[in-house]
Amino acid sequence: MKITGKIIFFLVTIFFLSNNSLASSVINLDFDDSDNYTNLQLEAPKVLAEDAFVKDCTLYRIGKCSVKIKIKNSVDYFQDGNHRVEFRLMKNLDFQFGPGDLFKYSFSVYIPTEYENDVRDSVDIIWQFKNFNNAPNAFIGIKGDDIVLNYLNDGQITLYKNFPKGVWVDIKLEILWSYTGEGYFNTYIASTKDKSADFMFIKHIRNLRDSKPKNNYIKFGIYKPSYEKSISKKDRIIYLDSIKIEKLN
Repeated sequence: MKITGKIIFFLVTIFFLSNNSLASSVINLDFDDSDNYTNLQLEAPKVLAEDAFVKDCTLYRIGKCSVKIKIKNSVDYFQDGNHRVEFRLMKNLDFQFGPGDLFKYSFSVYIPTEYENDVRDSVDIIWQFKNFNNAPNAFIGIKGDDIVLNYLNDGQITLYKNFPKGVWVDIKLEILWSYTGEGYFNTYIASTKDKSADFMFIKHIRNLRDSKPKNNYIKFGIYKPSYEKSISKKDRIIYLDSIKIEKLN
């Protein structure tokens, strides 16, 4: 079943966990049967190409279906003036973030065997921690042969060197957001191929562009900001599933 810009099929749960006086907001998101994603104020991509994002029930990490996302070097895959097909969680105040906020983020990505690795200067960004008024605070992208976490332009962490194709890769991050240098990234990454996991804890860092509260939000899909540098002639295709966002404070 095709997903359009107006109707997209998600299975979504939002709930609140109580732990003494602490409350935690949680989103669990997959792409199976339900169309109640509008309760999240999650915006689907607005592009001309009908195959830019479709529900796919041949590949999935959990449940029955995932979402297949595709871009190519064509204006039909333009969103906001550039090559991108991205979902935006920008209007839900519970999941906007700023200094002092502690979140867990997790998702699974499937990179097909026919995916053609590109030059490192032409990154495929698949997840953004976006600032409302500026460039992203951080992003996760496919850069050359690696999956990387880039933050504030200059900081970069290799999450998965020589990433595998044709398997699901699970990415999990716990992030304390900070403008003054008290933040951290706690990362976990594993694939269904090797079943081993890599962990990293990067602390005492600044990972926000400004000190404004709730001035940042989540985007996911594919964004290729430097398509003109690409040497790949193939379409850029990934699958996403099993998305979870949890506010811890």
